[in-house]
Amino acid sequence: MKIITFMRLKPGKPPAMVSFIFLLFSTFTSAKEQTLETGNLNNKLTHYLISNNSVAVKNILQTCGECSQFIDPLLLEWSNGILARQEKNYAESIRHYRKVISIHPDWYSARLQLATVLYLNKDILSAEAQLRKLRSESLPEEAAVLIDSFIAKIQKTDNWAFRGGFTYLNEKNINNAPASGRSIGRWKSEKPQSGKGVMFWGEAEKTFSLPDNLFGITRLATSGKVPGSGLTDPLHPLMSHGHQCRPDILTVNSGFLPALLNRRTGTVFYRQWLTERYNSVVKDCRFLFL
Repeated sequence: MKIITFMRLKPGKPPAMVSFIFLLFSTFTSAKEQTLETGNLNNKLTHYLISNNSVAVKNILQTCGECSQFIDPLLLEWSNGILARQEKNYAESIRHYRKVISIHPDWYSARLQLATVLYLNKDILSAEAQLRKLRSESLPEEAAVLIDSFIAKIQKTDNWAFRGGFTYLNEKNINNAPASGRSIGRWKSEKPQSGKGVMFWGEAEKTFSLPDNLFGITRLATSGKVPGSGLTDPLHPLMSHGHQCRPDILTVNSGFLPALLNRRTGTVFYRQWLTERYNSVVKDCRFLFL
């Protein structure tokens, strides 16, 4: 049995349902969000922020010039969060979003966008926490259903995954004997020996999300050979010519690899590898006559 614990990077993107959620939130805002719409500039910018329209937000800020001093500072913070996300500077984007919702925790659109950026930044636990806070509010039924689907998708990140396979072996020269009749001095080559059996492997893997861009994967794996008629391990010490019964060898490899990585950058903090090999000898005189 091979047991592997390690961390690895998993590139991802927000589910397609997020775009539809943003569309719903563009028509459903809290009362405090609506109070920001004082003046044409803030009115337009608020609409683009709620609908997560990064292109329109960027155009307003670029064409505004000196009039940016009349924009609500918190709207500028939100705008910077959207623009940083567009440039894939997720850490900076998260900082802006957290400042916005720390002052106005009932700005649901900003919280949803924060959850999405956290998901993109591979901070799965924090993304789920933000979605659950959002889900606890009074939302339209359509938005609530889609947020539940988003949460379910995130939770599936930590599901068990199973893989495996096997190969049927029918070897005609398992002892790697040279061409029959070859000799050097008094040495004469053995005759090729045939054998049958099955080689197998299997894995069970589970992801564990951790805070601060860390996550782990525990992998349980096994691989080996099930001997059949004449299928043996010629390197095993019991395979000497002095034995009356030729043993078949059931070989299973095992190992343990604990490691810790940063989920986003792939930085390795700890890793150690240990392996063992187990040989189970099965003697059977029926396999003696090859």
